[in-house]
Amino acid sequence: MENITIDLNRGKNLFSIIEDLSQIDTSKDTKFTFEYTCGNYVENNGYLLLSCFINQMRHDNPNRIVDILLDTDSDCKAVQYASRIDFFKSLNIDFIENFKRKPNDGRFIEIMNLPPMYGFPYELRSVFKDKFNFSYDDTEDLVFLIGEVISNTKMHAETKLGSYLYCQKFKNYLEVIAVDSGVGVQKSFQKIYPNITNEEAIKKTIIFGEGDGNGRGQGLYFVSEFMRRNDSEFLLISGDKNIEIRNGNTYISSNENWKGTFLRLKINLTLNVTVNTLLAEKGM
Repeated sequence: MENITIDLNRGKNLFSIIEDLSQIDTSKDTKFTFEYTCGNYVENNGYLLLSCFINQMRHDNPNRIVDILLDTDSDCKAVQYASRIDFFKSLNIDFIENFKRKPNDGRFIEIMNLPPMYGFPYELRSVFKDKFNFSYDDTEDLVFLIGEVISNTKMHAETKLGSYLYCQKFKNYLEVIAVDSGVGVQKSFQKIYPNITNEEAIKKTIIFGEGDGNGRGQGLYFVSEFMRRNDSEFLLISGDKNIEIRNGNTYISSNENWKGTFLRLKINLTLNVTVNTLLAEKGM
């Protein structure tokens, strides 16, 4: 059995966790040890990556042993937070909560696994409107954005595991994270462009009308353009490349390999441009 230690202390950010996971031989029986130091909080990105990666290992070979050990004190606030957002539940870890579970009203939506044929979780509409206190128009824009993200996985990821979704409201922005372990952007585009590189493919994800006419490119175009015009942040990782929109500018960078796609939206809560405006510009 291969022993893998995942250090979940401060400084272990999104890309360093991807680097750790990219080096794991997923064909072997594996024992994961999650190490925490009390007082350190992990970026939510990492929890979704781990849930998706480990559950994909289990799905690929149900006979493979994939054990998980928590190397920490259960009274640790960081561990309690991980439990509160249902990280341990997502991995079927039996964790006894020795704290009072407070309601998530107006703060976050626990980690959700959306099966591949699952549509938009419409319960989010009432959460955004009634618990996050978003206006009707802002709620409908958010429903559209998240719906496009979910549809992208449903149509193109080719994964039976589906995707993992998490939302958290901060003072000035809403963070939405969606992760899947599907075929990735490059392989999806290779059905139409057989020789396309990963960098070329990831650039095409935010260009309107690219793809096979079944929606590829249009959804992420509207998502990315909404983020750009509303001074928000967009990050898409697939394979060994990522595309990021910050301060209205687009950046392409390299990273260790993530087999599927990782998408993070940091949505500015002061919205100046609506989805309807973007759709109207394209005659839709």
